[in-house]
Amino acid sequence: MPLIFRIIALRFLLILSVAVTAALPANADGPAPVFDFRQVDFQDRGDVTMKGDWLFRYGELLSPVEAYAAYESGNMDVVDVPSPWSQHVPEAKENRLLKGYGSYVVRMLLPEAGEDPLVLVAPRIKDAYEIYWIPMNAPDEAVRIAAEGTMTGKLVASQGHQAHGLARGSDGLLLINVRSEMTVRQGIVRALKVYESSHYQASLQMERLFEGALMGFMLLVAVLNLCLYIFHRKDHATLVLTLAGLAILIRSVCVGGSIETVFGPEWRPFRLRLEYANAFFLLWTAVLLNQTLLWERIRHWRMITIVGGLCAIGVAYSLIAPLPYVTMAARTIQWAGFAAILMILIGCCLAVYRKVPNAIPFLLGWLTMLTAAVYDVVTTLYTGHMVNTLDVMFAIGIMAYSVTVGRRVIQAINRAEFLEEERALLQKLHQDAVDTARHDHLTGLLNRQAFDDEMAHAWLQREKEDGQLSLVLFDIDHFKGINDTHGHPIGDKVLKSVAALLKETRLRKSDRICRYGGEEFALILPGTRGKDAVKIAERLRQSIAGHITECSPDLSLIITCSFGVASASAKGPSEPALLIEEADAALYQAKATGRNRVERYGMPPQADISAKTA
Repeated sequence: MPLIFRIIALRFLLILSVAVTAALPANADGPAPVFDFRQVDFQDRGDVTMKGDWLFRYGELLSPVEAYAAYESGNMDVVDVPSPWSQHVPEAKENRLLKGYGSYVVRMLLPEAGEDPLVLVAPRIKDAYEIYWIPMNAPDEAVRIAAEGTMTGKLVASQGHQAHGLARGSDGLLLINVRSEMTVRQGIVRALKVYESSHYQASLQMERLFEGALMGFMLLVAVLNLCLYIFHRKDHATLVLTLAGLAILIRSVCVGGSIETVFGPEWRPFRLRLEYANAFFLLWTAVLLNQTLLWERIRHWRMITIVGGLCAIGVAYSLIAPLPYVTMAARTIQWAGFAAILMILIGCCLAVYRKVPNAIPFLLGWLTMLTAAVYDVVTTLYTGHMVNTLDVMFAIGIMAYSVTVGRRVIQAINRAEFLEEERALLQKLHQDAVDTARHDHLTGLLNRQAFDDEMAHAWLQREKEDGQLSLVLFDIDHFKGINDTHGHPIGDKVLKSVAALLKETRLRKSDRICRYGGEEFALILPGTRGKDAVKIAERLRQSIAGHITECSPDLSLIITCSFGVASASAKGPSEPALLIEEADAALYQAKATGRNRVERYGMPPQADISAKTA
């Protein structure tokens, strides 16, 4: 903030010095206005502003001879330049906007010495003009040194910031004929300046460099905030900052005259309409920006809607109304801007009272912008220079706010990533807990609880598809004897060995192997007929019977299992518990008929089948 105030103070001193300089030329040769620059060191000072009294006549275009005669006779009004001629021309009902022509005349005395030629710079004369140099005592030798726009016929507007050569050591009259139709501020509304050409080139380059840098920064700010909004749409301040950056960018293009420079002077009406429409949009954006910056959301929707509606009316008026009437809205925009800033300041003060974070810096920033707005109006009125300190302050504010919001968005993104990592970790821990609860800690197979869940799911799926479901129950033969003879640790190794063998067995993804309890295991086979389940069980039986379990360096065991198979179809059983009972009955039958065998519920024992086959 101190840097901003220093810039404003330096700009104020510069304007004050220009105002003092403008008072140097004196009306030396009588009552007629004279700018005497003979003692001015242009090489040291660079430029002198032609602000002061001029001779003026409204309603006609004077020829050089007529202008010379009017100057000699004093038959012209003395007016202050720069100023629109509406300030010193009586209003006319038939020409309320005072469209037409006017002629300005002043005497100039130019110095002789100097390495570089002098140039006369016209920042903006509305809407078209021509400039004559009339040597004193030789009006017939007058020279037209500039012609911008069209003085008759269809209006083509003049280009701004044009430089026209002046001869050193000259004493003569400067005649400027002006045509005004397009805007409400007619005539010479910005002070002309006399430069040494090298100083003018340097000044012009610096001005263009500053304008280009401002437009580049605003484009960068808009793009960066748009990217932030794309990546984090919860903070709407980034979107509003994008709109504000684009609005400042458009204003810089309009005020700098880039549209006319690139596309030609015939685009000036479009540029003026765009400038005024963009001003209304910028006011709404400023109010909306303060809401999203302070409260991180749009808190007062009704106020935003009302302001947006009024600004929309202003935008429509700027695009549709006759152009002179559009330019009459300049004072309205100024008052609307003051009202918007006051509204924003009230919101900031309320935020400070409620101890909202960063409310004080925002309040100081908007106070700075209000100061810049007042400074622009005052200096423009009293010096004739069009200053845009508010634009610069607003652009600086947008950049500062972008940094603040960018940090806020990055913190939010980091917080969201941290929360996402925490959520993923919690999900993993939850899944691990679920898996632990569903798996047997000794064998790693699904446990009895998981078996119940999987069995219920398979049963519902069978009913839904009206398909087949088979269940295989099997246990290790003589397992109690292994525990009694070799101890429980050896029994645990046997269980782990069988489980490892079962895990390596090729089964479908839908099949489930579970530890049913103790030395007993279960195999759920969805969509499998009974005879196919018997084949699968027989393959498992053979695999286990052919496997040697290494229990210790000096103990190896060959174990066998008995299998019971049961199947559910449309004929029955009617519920999962009955299917389990049938599989258990088949397992009991396998044990009763000699173990190490597969028996199917409801079918003759395998031995009987073998005998019949033989």
